[in-house]
Amino acid sequence: MRWQDPWGRGVVPNVLRGRQMAVVRNVSVLLLGVFLMPVTTIAAAAKKVVAMECSAAGEKYAYECVVELRDPGTGGAIVGAQFMVGAQMPSMAGAHRVEPVVVQEHGQGWYGFRMALKKYGEWAITMDFSKPERDRVVKTMMFGEAQVSPLGGHVQGHKHKKHSMGVMVHDAYVRATPPGQPNAAAYLVLRNNAKRDIRLVSVKSDVAEVAEPHSHAMDAGMMKMRRVEHIDVPAGGETVLQPGGLHIMLMGLVKQLKPGEYVSLEFHFDNGQKQSMRVPVKMIAGMSMTSGHDKKKHKQD
Repeated sequence: MRWQDPWGRGVVPNVLRGRQMAVVRNVSVLLLGVFLMPVTTIAAAAKKVVAMECSAAGEKYAYECVVELRDPGTGGAIVGAQFMVGAQMPSMAGAHRVEPVVVQEHGQGWYGFRMALKKYGEWAITMDFSKPERDRVVKTMMFGEAQVSPLGGHVQGHKHKKHSMGVMVHDAYVRATPPGQPNAAAYLVLRNNAKRDIRLVSVKSDVAEVAEPHSHAMDAGMMKMRRVEHIDVPAGGETVLQPGGLHIMLMGLVKQLKPGEYVSLEFHFDNGQKQSMRVPVKMIAGMSMTSGHDKKKHKQD
């Protein structure tokens, strides 16, 4: 799930030590240590954290998260930032605290980390920066089995077991491409925590004009690829999208996809669920950069 500013394009003034601090578009942060840091540093921290996304990592209480950092003045990606990420349950004081983990830079202003929590519920995620300046940003989020949401978007009073209902995307990656190749493919695992079958009905991506489910099938002794209307995920089970089988076809690429980069994918399911995530670009072992999904070889019926 993606955290974004609930105020949209508006500017919300706050008074801090007699100064006004503007909370700009796509920034929603809770600041700690106010009396220990200069006001200008705190304002910079608030403006540079544009978005944070977390998704279940497969193991219980484990999550993979990415953070997007942008310069508040130019809007350009912040590279070379250094910070540690920790977590604590506000309602449990020091009883449930996660030691800080190191953040890995992915490029283009995106940074990733993996965090193992101790239970589901409300957690305060703390980002302590040492570069480009010393500051702290804290975001309170609700973590469940199949959903991560900012506290502001959390429906109070509902039963948390509902978080287990739905499909989660795991182990997703996109195949790297050589220069000029117009198509690529995404592979992943869909796990259904619900008690009924759910279908993946559509996909969107920021790097392709069209993203849609495809499959491989034998036709007159030849392997052909064709579009499918949906992908079924059985109740309590999983569906694997892998080379040689079901996959997500990315057609009309807007750029070359290089190993180590990240792209955005948005999955839509027939139960109304939507899941957005950043997916790494990888080179598939034993496969040529020129093989597979190009214009000539990608045939459909």
